[in-house]
Amino acid sequence: MKRAVGWALLLVGIAVVCVGIYLALSPVIAMYQTAMDDPMKDTPVTASAREGEEGKALAAQMFKGVIVGAFGLPLTFAGTILLGISFVQRLKKRLDAKKR
Repeated sequence: MKRAVGWALLLVGIAVVCVGIYLALSPVIAMYQTAMDDPMKDTPVTASAREGEEGKALAAQMFKGVIVGAFGLPLTFAGTILLGISFVQRLKKRLDAKKR
């Protein structure tokens, strides 16, 4: 039972962390994709003038993804701990069975 719950928590936690990573990196990827599509669109002067506003908006979008990913970490840790306990218990049973 612990093993099944441990695997479930681990897989759900990893999935949530992966979604958080995707949400955090997608605004950056979109920004660079638009820069690659039309590199001559912005001059260095206009880009540096807008950097403050767009940089803060980009950071806010990325932070939402970080929060989502952070919710997956406790699930992943709990699943890892349960799997570790299950592994130790199985190993202990095997060693006890060999002694008899």
